[in-house]
Amino acid sequence: MQKEQDHKNLLTTDQAAAYLTSGSGLNIRSVTLSGWRMNKKGPNYHKIGGLVGYAVVDLDAFLRDTLIEVERKPCRVMPARRSNQSSSAVG
Repeated sequence: MQKEQDHKNLLTTDQAAAYLTSGSGLNIRSVTLSGWRMNKKGPNYHKIGGLVGYAVVDLDAFLRDTLIEVERKPCRVMPARRSNQSSSAVG
């Protein structure tokens, strides 16, 4: 029942691009989503006739699935470099 409800209200490509942009902070344009669809990349979508729609749960899953986790290692603090000031007088 929840899955059916999640896909009840689909977003247009423009709305999905705005949603992804607001959720990621990246500037994802509708033309980018169109290109991803053509190349079988990007978030899942629905196609009904010539209409394309995106479910918010699929957009959220896409953002979550694109996370690349990095292994955190302790940082080594480097000593400050001494400036190499010349003591010769000018003049």
